[in-house]
Amino acid sequence: MFSAPHSASSVENSGIEEPLLQRAVAATSPADAGGSVNGEVTLSVNDSSAGLNPSSSSFSDGHLRPDPDQPSHAKFSVRHLTVRSPKGDGSRPLLSDVSLEVPPGEITALVGPSGSGKTTLLRTLNRLTEPPSNSVFLDNTDITSSKLPVTSLRRRVGMLFQTPSLFDGTVADNIRFGPNLEGRQIPDEKIHELLNLSGIEQSFAERDSRSLSGGQAQRVALARALANEPEVLLLDEPTSALDPAATLKVEQAVQALCRGQGLTVVWVSHSAEQVLRVSHSLVLLHNGAVADSLPTSLLLSPDPALRAAHHLAHEFLGGLLEGSADRE
Repeated sequence: MFSAPHSASSVENSGIEEPLLQRAVAATSPADAGGSVNGEVTLSVNDSSAGLNPSSSSFSDGHLRPDPDQPSHAKFSVRHLTVRSPKGDGSRPLLSDVSLEVPPGEITALVGPSGSGKTTLLRTLNRLTEPPSNSVFLDNTDITSSKLPVTSLRRRVGMLFQTPSLFDGTVADNIRFGPNLEGRQIPDEKIHELLNLSGIEQSFAERDSRSLSGGQAQRVALARALANEPEVLLLDEPTSALDPAATLKVEQAVQALCRGQGLTVVWVSHSAEQVLRVSHSLVLLHNGAVADSLPTSLLLSPDPALRAAHHLAHEFLGGLLEGSADRE
């Protein structure tokens, strides 16, 4: 875990605006924030440097680059992915030559300005948007191959959207939905376990889904996704419509799942504070291409060379980077 003293000098040296770090610290729970050391508040950022993918090259500038000539130890590998818009003549790519790796058991933040291609990339990972063959791999298996039917892929790779869409009925009915489609029965004890993992009290099992608040509904949607026992969760701005308290509960539930269950998460977020709080590494998209990728902890490095190498990531965190509104 990387901890940086929350002092005027460390904020100045990090290259990130002081109010941003103050908000990130204020919105982080004491358990995640690192508490205090010698009276100083510390901000802890998930440090992925210990678990960097051995098949990726980590250069002195901190950039993470997949090596296409080596077998990957990543959960997801994306190699030279180009996706074109189905509208018009298709000449304008939504994603252009995207290559990246998602380490197992960690939270990878997918960030960038509006229209940079984040949602399109996320959707390709479970074939809601169809990628070209030999461009997206799950555990080294091409997700478009006959070895991995789309139904199997989506059981292994769950997705949580910006707005939760629950079915009519009880919370328990919603959680049982996916397993029931496969002929699996989930006992009440399992329902309670999934609710606990998602940060919801067991008593909610028999609540009408229509009576839930936005934050409660999103956590029930998380429990429903977990009922399929996924290896990966794709999160498309799942907290953007939630208040700060509900946002923190969702963040804590996902972080606990990574720590306790080894869940791999790809999290699309527009919140710089959230990225600092929850992610181990980040990938910055700009105009449909990867502009930067690095361990999140490097964003707080005082090293001028690292700050210069990752200036686009710092600009994004400062809200300075603009993109095209045409991409999703």
